[in-house]
Amino acid sequence: MILKQVQDNKDNIFYHLIFPIMLQFPDFDEKQILFIETFDTKNINFENDNLVIKEDNVIKTKVSLHKIFAIFLI
Repeated sequence: MILKQVQDNKDNIFYHLIFPIMLQFPDFDEKQILFIETFDTKNINFENDNLVIKEDNVIKTKVSLHKIFAIFLI
């Protein structure tokens, strides 16, 4: 973990935590990138290390968080 100090043009000082991560092809091969189209984010929940998408209180999709590389909400 690296703590980096950044200063903007208004002399405000910010600190960024940088986590160096070495990603290799198996990481991309085994993980998923999710694109979720939704207008109601109340249907998206995190339950027991899973991402759960519900419609009318019925589970539509359930994905393990260990298999997710990135989530994009559109």
